[in-house]
Amino acid sequence: NDVLPRATAFRLLLANDQDQYTEELLKMLNDGNSADARWAAARALRNRNEMKMKPLRNHIEGQFISSLVDIASDPNVYMDTRWEAIQALASFQQQKNLAADHLGKLLINDKDQTLRRFYLEALIKLDQPTESQTALLTAIEDADAQIRLDAANALKKMLGAEKSIQLLLPRALERDQDTALLVDGLR
Repeated sequence: NDVLPRATAFRLLLANDQDQYTEELLKMLNDGNSADARWAAARALRNRNEMKMKPLRNHIEGQFISSLVDIASDPNVYMDTRWEAIQALASFQQQKNLAADHLGKLLINDKDQTLRRFYLEALIKLDQPTESQTALLTAIEDADAQIRLDAANALKKMLGAEKSIQLLLPRALERDQDTALLVDGLR
């Protein structure tokens, strides 16, 4: 099928100021009847450094965020398509704060530990401390030890050790929190 070359062509045209192709790529991304088209559109939207892709402009990136978030959070969408949507959001350069805000909410609310890891990795890549703080603090109490460790390291990297401890201590002292998990985060 020719969906990936088509989606990639639309992406390249958009990066080169051909805004009229936004709607075509959005149609592919939102095509509930074609899993391949959705996957290809999400993959094409990723800014891949190894390919030295020209980034999308602010107003173009903004038009894709909602659809990518919908795909990333939809349990009825194939996992590889969801992963591509998360990677696209993580690679956005103009709308990092908005992408991080959405990914943080997904990290807090998703029940699937694999997806929580994907969301956390995306937040770390976006490096938006303000938008990520609440999600990272929540992730420090995750049932998954690797998520806890990565969230603690991300919090320290984004906010500094002192600020991280200031945020974690009050949570550790609240009686309804799992103190053992928070103490791990403080380490």
